Amino acid sequence: MKESKSKIKRREKSELKGRMHSFLMFLPNMVMLLGRLLKDSRVPIAEKALFAAAIAIGGYPIARAALASLRARRLDMNVLMSISVIGAAALGDWSEGALVVALFSIGTTLQAITFDRTRSAIRGLLDQAPEEAW
Repeated sequence: MKESKSKIKRREKSELKGRMHSFLMFLPNMVMLLGRLLKDSRVPIAEKALFAAAIAIGGYPIARAALASLRARRLDMNVLMSISVIGAAALGDWSEGALVVALFSIGTTLQAITFDRTRSAIRGLLDQAPEEAW
């Protein structure tokens, strides 16, 4: 059975989105890990800078979603995570803020992968359905 161009394009877009989710999960986690390695070093400013970078990189999609939710006058998990990270940074506990962002990015990436697989499975079932029922 030959796939249509729209199905191929949709699959490619889904694969690209999955790779982007994986990258956005991987990058802040690696930056946070570098900050953890420097935690006991004699360069505390580098540690805080790495944690701040992890928060900025991983927190951007969360903050963007939180702003959209606030504009719609909804309180959701993105708003709560943003408040949590801002609170950790305000208290000077940059490592905790970076950890919250890292764990949340892992969770949202796994959720996105699960949704994509579910959509793909449902599309596969619908493609197998007969055109006409008698």
